[in-house]
Amino acid sequence: MQKRMRMRSQVTRYIRNHLEEDGYWDIETPMLTKATPEGARDYLVPSRTHQGSFFALPQSPQLFKQLLMMSGMDRYYQIVRCFRDEDLRADRQPEFTQIDVETTFMDENDVMIAMEEMIRDVMKDVEFKVFSGPANDPDGHEVITAIIEKAGVKTGDILFFGAGETNTVNESLGALRVKLGIDMGMVSDNWEPLWVVNFPMFEKNSQGDWTALHHPFTAPSVDSIEAFKADP
Repeated sequence: MQKRMRMRSQVTRYIRNHLEEDGYWDIETPMLTKATPEGARDYLVPSRTHQGSFFALPQSPQLFKQLLMMSGMDRYYQIVRCFRDEDLRADRQPEFTQIDVETTFMDENDVMIAMEEMIRDVMKDVEFKVFSGPANDPDGHEVITAIIEKAGVKTGDILFFGAGETNTVNESLGALRVKLGIDMGMVSDNWEPLWVVNFPMFEKNSQGDWTALHHPFTAPSVDSIEAFKADP
């Protein structure tokens, strides 16, 4: 545990040094604030001087850092504590620390380049180990033939496919792909971060209605509302 705490301290120091040298300002934002429309419930703190009123602990410094951008402080960062009142899960914590960054006049590629440089700088100096029914259908044989032709498989190849609900099939085949990759020695054990871009915003639910796949307050990457309606 001491080694882990030591590494966390080293990582924090390297991140601060890198961002400071790149022109970012470390600015503290308020912990006692008002409730904001984030993705979870707020922790509330009762006010002593205003009976019946409450402060909220921030889920993120979102509003404050946007105000900083408007105020001319165009490169902000903070290694900040955030609070979200939600059930404890493997990927959810009631309180957590995040590297919070905001800039102005940078596009998507600029942001990715800046963060990649930061990660490379940290990893260069800190020792990181690997974070240390269709087949049974009467027409099923025609379906299989079409799959074989589309995939271009040859004698001796093995073709895996699934049938069922789209999400269930995707998750099952994804787990199988990972399992095969590990068993066949095709998965690298190096720590190799990557960017996920153009994440789908919407999907159709079991009733055929469009629902948000991620948080619904992200602007779509489309040229016009007509294009968005044509291909959600």
